[in-house]
Order: sequence, then structure tokens, then C-alpha cells
Amino acid sequence: KFSERRPVELRPMTKAGRSEIFRAAFRFADLRTSSSKTPGWDVTSLVLKGEMDTVFLVRSESDPEARRKWREMLNAFNLAQR
Repeated sequence: KFSERRPVELRPMTKAGRSEIFRAAFRFADLRTSSSKTPGWDVTSLVLKGEMDTVFLVRSESDPEARRKWREMLNAFNLAQR
């Protein structure tokens, strides 16, 4: 069950909050952009064989340079899958 696998930090999140994270993950997979609509989180996703496979979350207050490098690497990988 999803709720048993999600990190402890996400368990108290509202349904609306979880939905916004998934919307942001789909936007990243499709448009390769992170979303400012997910307060507190930088949301990215991995695309394999044309489908979103994995959603990654990192706190927005984490190192901005590391987050930027991660997004660039993941973008390059996702684009190579197309």
C-alpha cells in the first residue's frame, strides 16, 4: 500500500498536497520543469519507456546548486528516453 511505503515526512500530508506533488511530477516528466506550486518541495520524476516511473522529492531549503544539478541530470536522462 502506498501509504506504508511513503516517507514518514509525507504521511501527515493532505490528499490535496499529495495530489499536487503528483501533478508537479507529471509536469516535470512532460515539460522538464520543477514546480513552484509545491511549497516546501522540489519535485522531479524519472521517465522510463515513456512512462513516469519514480517521483523524487527534496526539501526546497536543500542546497540549490545540488538540486539544480540533479534536475539537469534527470532532464538529460529523461530526454534520452524519448
